[in-house]
Amino acid sequence: MLHTLKKYCEVYRIQIKNNLAREASYRTNFFTIALVDLVWICVEFSLFKVIYANTPSLAGWRQEQVFFFLGVFFTSDALFTLLFQRNFWTFSDLVNRGELDVFLTKPIHPLF
Repeated sequence: MLHTLKKYCEVYRIQIKNNLAREASYRTNFFTIALVDLVWICVEFSLFKVIYANTPSLAGWRQEQVFFFLGVFFTSDALFTLLFQRNFWTFSDLVNRGELDVFLTKPIHPLF
């Protein structure tokens, strides 16, 4: 079982490396998306900074709690986008074109 887990970790590491290389191959698009995401995060934090400048709590939530929540949300969203989002976008296309069976016959588990 440990050998199988090591194999899956190595395959997953290679997938992450390939995803990053694919995204970085279109540098302008990559940096534009990164910049837009950074601006969006700054706007969100600034909005709550303005709100909490006028009130000590919002529905029982202090500023630190909301900022922690936003940090966890944006981190999990970034990880999901990096690791899984493209697969969700292409899954229905694979089904419609009849190419899903190619993935199901690969030597690695298809749900990996």
